[in-house]
Amino acid sequence: MDDGEHMIDLPSLDELDATCRALWRTGAVGDCRLQALQMIARASAGDDVRAQARGWLHRARCEQFQSAYLDMLESARRAMALLEAGDSDRDLVHARVLACAAATALNRHDEAIEAGLLARHLADDAMHADDRALAAEVLAQAFWWSGQNEAALDSFDTALAQARLLPGAEWPVQLLIQRACAQAWHCIRQDERETDGPSCQAVHATVAEVLRLCESAPGGLHALAQRAGRFQLGWVQVLLTCWRGEAERARVQLASIRPLTQDERPWLDLLAVWAAAEIALKQRAWPAAVASARRVFDEAHRLSHEALAEQGARLLTSLLLVQGKHALALDVARECQQRRVGGHERALPSHARLAQFLATARERDLRLRTRLSLPPDDSLTGLHARGYFLQLAQEMLRTMDLSRARCSVLQIGVTGLHALAERHAPLIRDRVLCAVARLLRETLRAGDLPARWTHDEFAVLLHRSSADDTARVCQRIAEAVLAHDWSALTEGLAVQVSISHAQARPGDTIETLMRRCEDEMRAGRLQHRQIAA
Repeated sequence: MDDGEHMIDLPSLDELDATCRALWRTGAVGDCRLQALQMIARASAGDDVRAQARGWLHRARCEQFQSAYLDMLESARRAMALLEAGDSDRDLVHARVLACAAATALNRHDEAIEAGLLARHLADDAMHADDRALAAEVLAQAFWWSGQNEAALDSFDTALAQARLLPGAEWPVQLLIQRACAQAWHCIRQDERETDGPSCQAVHATVAEVLRLCESAPGGLHALAQRAGRFQLGWVQVLLTCWRGEAERARVQLASIRPLTQDERPWLDLLAVWAAAEIALKQRAWPAAVASARRVFDEAHRLSHEALAEQGARLLTSLLLVQGKHALALDVARECQQRRVGGHERALPSHARLAQFLATARERDLRLRTRLSLPPDDSLTGLHARGYFLQLAQEMLRTMDLSRARCSVLQIGVTGLHALAERHAPLIRDRVLCAVARLLRETLRAGDLPARWTHDEFAVLLHRSSADDTARVCQRIAEAVLAHDWSALTEGLAVQVSISHAQARPGDTIETLMRRCEDEMRAGRLQHRQIAA
């Protein structure tokens, strides 16, 4: 049977990576996630660490869009674990950025800030301004959701400085919109809603800068900001209108921007609900304000956006307290505590999966370091040394589906080597071993792996080799030994070699294969050959 009968025309890992990027850009998040899962499986089977990490990055981005933040954090951390020991700093920056964003939404502020700082430090050493802007932006968001307003504004300034080094105004506009949102949240947290106060004036200034940039660009805001960005800018403007005392006008503005949340990240619509609560609060419509705050609290928790849920709980509590409903406010506090405990419990399976993954990644890294620490070549023959061969061959076997792919090993012994040394001197023995090694290199196919196994034996891993293929290789080795002019080493020299082989089966390791070869060599059965030259 020809090897081609076992091959399926599958896209390469690079093609899968490009497909995921294209699907993400077109908004086909579900299809992107399916391709990412295929990429992860294929890369894992082939032990391609970088491609596997990129697959996890694609998956994390899809989970972010779907507001699946716990899964997103797990995917990002898997990518980080795979990339930590590599040289792909850009991918590692993106993995840490995604981990920061996920931890921010999950209300794990210390974890988020740590990931954001690591991303920024790594990006600062890189040559890409867009990576530096991205890392500074996500760190700013982590600071803002944790209530550290000054640190958030400083990080936004850093991101803006890097974004302005890039062509176009899209990224500066996006960052300014995010900055305006952060400033608006600061007004809410500090209950500084007076439009003539310094906090609201800072929001006005940022919004004015966004509008100025948009007015000077062809296409205006629609050309520079995506739907989510346009909604967030509109949301800030609704709040400012409301805080000026124009509640009805704010309600009209809110209705006009609400459609922008369709087919976007689910939690964005909760910002519209929050704005409705602010409008009701301004009008002292307490039942409507409480209902909207309760909806933010419940829906954000359902979406696992615990940072927004916490803000919803604070608003709900304040609304209840201002009405003198202290018992109900206390119930909200108890509910928050219960949800935090439940959140920890829901995270346990993710922690367990991640721990297993990290342990496996550590074992792989240890195998790699062990292999790198072993001497790669035998000092006499120049073939791979035994320890290095074992590591390399086992890695090759581990990545092969032995139920479909065909593979075998050979054991080649130079018989009577001790007697040959006594008869002709040790130097001749060494030259015989070197000559056999050279014959193996000349005879074997590209992709085969020869090594020195013992003092008088060699081992070969034959890649993609059926029983018939193996027999042909054995025949070529035998003919090469037979045709070699051994008398060139010393007059009257005779060399004999023995060849045994074992075909790989599912579950085999390089140790079990070599053990079967040694058993065959001792018993002198099956494909055992003895050649007198």
